[in-house]
Amino acid sequence: MGALCQKEAARDVAAPSAARTLHVILVYSNPQGFASRRKLLLQTHRHLLALQAALHGRDKLEIAVAQIAYDSLDFVSLDVQGQYDLTLRTPSVNAIWSKENLINLTVRNILQRTAHCAEYFAYVDADITFESPHVVTDTLDRLHPHAMLQLFETATLENPTPVVVKGFGYQYHMNNKLASALKNVSNDHEEYWHPGFAWALHRDVFLATGGLIERSYGSADRHMAMAILGRAQDSIPTNYTIAPAYSQMILDWQAVAMEYGVQLGYVPGSIFHSWHGSLVNRQYMGRWQTLAKHQFDPFEHLHVSPETGLLEWSAAASPELRDEVATYFSNRDEDEPMPSADRASTRPSSTPKDKTKKKKKKKEESSSESMTNDSSDITVSVPHEDRGSSSSSSADDTGHHHHHHHHEEDGQHHDGHHHGHHHHDAHHSTGDHGQCNDDASSFPSVYAGGC
Repeated sequence: MGALCQKEAARDVAAPSAARTLHVILVYSNPQGFASRRKLLLQTHRHLLALQAALHGRDKLEIAVAQIAYDSLDFVSLDVQGQYDLTLRTPSVNAIWSKENLINLTVRNILQRTAHCAEYFAYVDADITFESPHVVTDTLDRLHPHAMLQLFETATLENPTPVVVKGFGYQYHMNNKLASALKNVSNDHEEYWHPGFAWALHRDVFLATGGLIERSYGSADRHMAMAILGRAQDSIPTNYTIAPAYSQMILDWQAVAMEYGVQLGYVPGSIFHSWHGSLVNRQYMGRWQTLAKHQFDPFEHLHVSPETGLLEWSAAASPELRDEVATYFSNRDEDEPMPSADRASTRPSSTPKDKTKKKKKKKEESSSESMTNDSSDITVSVPHEDRGSSSSSSADDTGHHHHHHHHEEDGQHHDGHHHGHHHHDAHHSTGDHGQCNDDASSFPSVYAGGC
């Protein structure tokens, strides 16, 4: 696939002196006009500009902000416009889950405009900051043609009582047992594999898979992370009757990802996730109820706008389905202030293990982003001085493990060429860990339901 770029054919792409550019994509979709989203987008964008300015030598950072403006709402005015920024306008009736759709559109735009010579892409939630100043170079060092990397080991979640969670990629490479981590999908245990916040992938992975899963109703990060391990079926809850077309969409992405040999990795370091409202109003589990109730079919109920390339409701989508999705977005109160006067002391005072125990006792106090990120949560931000230094310690060459089918720890078996013939025996071997409990009380409010 690299041969598509004539520049690569004319030089040794492995030459140490070759310039490398990481294209980082930020998405902004704010149908309710929350001030916190606008503020965090600007914060993250400025952070990336600072990282960009600090780079020297062959590594470069290109920032692309993709914005949707609904009806007459304004686009966010950025300090610096990027050459690959996208601004798209659509009626508010089409306010759906647009994060991955916007990322795919942006990547394709960059590929087209660079004659497929752009190789390295990242998409980061617009509410996080990297604590390592070396994250760009560390990512580029690991982003080989089969790599899909999560850009952190641990994430500190800003809350009245800060919480530390471990990333999906980091947990996998630390040899934690996937079956054990899935035993309790309420994710109130320290083995929880957080699948969100920040990812990077090589151009060849994007082309081989056809892009990110974009027609899901949230949860795309988890669907794709599980699919890389051959466990996509386990990312779909079993206590809801989901439309077969929805499940098949996830399994089809798994088939092409495994046939190509996408490899899961991570980048050493920590991130900080900024508060933007309690998750009590996020209704993460309610999304699955909506999918099941209306038998949401991602290809029947959505279509691509010929003008913008954005996904929109089709005529087949019932008014009730559209109304429930609109209500979901309108009920999110992301401008709710954090119920703590001391916003400066946000560093956790205990280990992730200790914090995990504490959050079980303080469910009503904890709040943070769930594993299923929303359509605007996609960016990188700069750390404040009081957040401490980078924790980029476990650099065990992650992302460079060339074992296309690394599933020994979870008992998954596949032949790598089963597109259209999906084998889901893995999720039967570890019990009903694909089941989601709809009882909100079973989830710590820090995740508000992680399925």
